[in-house]
Amino acid sequence: MHKFLQASAEAATRPSYPPGCLTVMGAITCSEESSPIKRSLTEWRIQIENALMFRLEKAKKNRDLPEHTDPASLARYIATISSGMSIQAVNGASRKDLEAVVAITMSALSL
Repeated sequence: MHKFLQASAEAATRPSYPPGCLTVMGAITCSEESSPIKRSLTEWRIQIENALMFRLEKAKKNRDLPEHTDPASLARYIATISSGMSIQAVNGASRKDLEAVVAITMSALSL
């Protein structure tokens, strides 16, 4: 989770690219005429969340996560934090700002 969120912070704030994330920002700004693109971006976000869930299920099986952990809910939470960081980058948040969000998230999870 930490590596995923750190990578999200880095990707959303790359100096040579527009801030944010295409899968988040593109879906928010799509017009009705662009609905096929919106569907593709939605599918991409779902695939990312599913990959997170698969990895968290593996971590739970390996006892790297507490027994009571719900991998699907945790994956959705992490995906939500990642998407929110993308929006914050568009709002002007720096990589350092987003890394602080990552630190708070990891601390709050205490896993």
